[in-house]
Amino acid sequence: NNFNPSTALVGNHTIEYSVTENGCTSSSTENVEILALPDASFTGLASTYCVDASSVVLSPVEGGGTFSGPGVTGNVFKPSTAGAGTHTIVYTYTDGNGCTATDSETVTVNPLPNATFTIPNSAYC
Repeated sequence: NNFNPSTALVGNHTIEYSVTENGCTSSSTENVEILALPDASFTGLASTYCVDASSVVLSPVEGGGTFSGPGVTGNVFKPSTAGAGTHTIVYTYTDGNGCTATDSETVTVNPLPNATFTIPNSAYC
């Protein structure tokens, strides 16, 4: 008694429901259209950055959606705002039919290495 659109193919389908009771059969049909999900993919995000790297612009294949995740403002990813670690950046897009799709990519922001040293003596001949 359940219809799952995610397992149906894109296109028009006729669904029939039949009931038999006391030897009598009755049926009803409904037409349903399965729409394709929009393309929510995006580009512009490398897999790894140093925490002091410049901001990068994220470019969706289909515009009008929203980006979210650490270090994201609008469609810009800033590694220093995200901070060191592994983060997931998500793009969500809803098309004119009300169909929503998401895409996510993982990005690693590496901390800067510790570049300190000491000089044993402060004066040399």
